[in-house]
Amino acid sequence: ARCRRLVMSPARPPAKELTRITTRHVAAEDRVRLAGEPAGGSPVAIWLTRRLLQGLVPKLLLPLDAAPGASAPHRELLLGFAQQKALAAHVPVTPVAPPADAEAWLARRAAISRSPQALTVTFESADGQAASLLLSPVAVHQWLAIVYRAYCSAQWPMDIWPVWLIENLEPVPVLPQALH
Repeated sequence: ARCRRLVMSPARPPAKELTRITTRHVAAEDRVRLAGEPAGGSPVAIWLTRRLLQGLVPKLLLPLDAAPGASAPHRELLLGFAQQKALAAHVPVTPVAPPADAEAWLARRAAISRSPQALTVTFESADGQAASLLLSPVAVHQWLAIVYRAYCSAQWPMDIWPVWLIENLEPVPVLPQALH
């Protein structure tokens, strides 16, 4: 009989749960920097590439499309209202600003897990670092708006963004009015 050797891989430390984030495009890197603050920990900077976001954004949009009441023919209208409501509920907070010597890494993968109440997005680096972000449905709408603005700032292709989201984030043009 042959004996098999059981090789155990080292256990990965659990992902840091980020309680507060700031997301913005950094032109010099042509990447999005997610600056996050874990509970009781030091801020971390996670770099998100366009390629990673191109795969992540549609996955974040899926549960919104599948939300109860979001069926055709009024789906886009209802999603637009949900986006407006989420934006109105957004409370600005002090931006997360990691110091120059803060932990910083490139996210190679983003995994999404769902519960009835929220989505958890876990970002992972090539060498095993991980951080997670718990997003309620309202927070998903809010973060998508922020990522959309980062896309605009970066001048990246906008083909992944649905019309209902764009229409609720673009400024309404002011038309000249005739005075009588």
